[in-house]
Amino acid sequence: MKKYLKLFIPFQLTFLLLCIPFPNHADKSILENNENYRVIKIISNRSLVAKRNDQKTKIYLIGIKWSGDKSGIQYLEKTLLGKEIYLEKEKTKDSDQGLQVYVFRYEDDLFINCEIIRRGYGAFDKGNSRKYMAELKAAEKEAKLAKAGIWQTGEISSENRSLQTYHNKSPPKETIVYITRTGKKYHRGYCRYLSRSKIAVSLKKAKRNGFAPCKVCKPDR
Repeated sequence: MKKYLKLFIPFQLTFLLLCIPFPNHADKSILENNENYRVIKIISNRSLVAKRNDQKTKIYLIGIKWSGDKSGIQYLEKTLLGKEIYLEKEKTKDSDQGLQVYVFRYEDDLFINCEIIRRGYGAFDKGNSRKYMAELKAAEKEAKLAKAGIWQTGEISSENRSLQTYHNKSPPKETIVYITRTGKKYHRGYCRYLSRSKIAVSLKKAKRNGFAPCKVCKPDR
């Protein structure tokens, strides 16, 4: 009997060890990298301070030129102050003074860098921006056509006058939105639902073919 017990006990221990879930370090790393920040202070139209794990971090929004106009600060205070955000990094080194990133509002995936430019609170600065260059350039074009913010004729501050290098002399072009191969929604160019397929169409055509606006990126109607 003792002989069988000696054989059985090691087998039982081996079985139990195989059943115990060991820590998955890859998954843990992903969770740590995706941990959200909470915005606690707005500095300018392209910089803010956020907190994570009781540590404050200065964050710079990639792709936006500094503007002395206070409208951008007011918009960020209304949109982000006290809210959670998540970040996407560009393949570039961070500034010695803080992170250089793309900022998204956690609750609805609102792309803040793009919204600042689209609303005319800052001009596009290609600098280190590669990942979302097309979307940011399109947002600036939309702001210029709408004469939003810093692009308002005759109402541009001296600090922003040097930014107005574009003048709309041609008729406005059709609004472009994006659809997928299988979905029935149309999206802005940066929407997360375009990760697998992205087909550019005019807004008129999308609506004519029965597509509805995405509730996440909230494109033009």
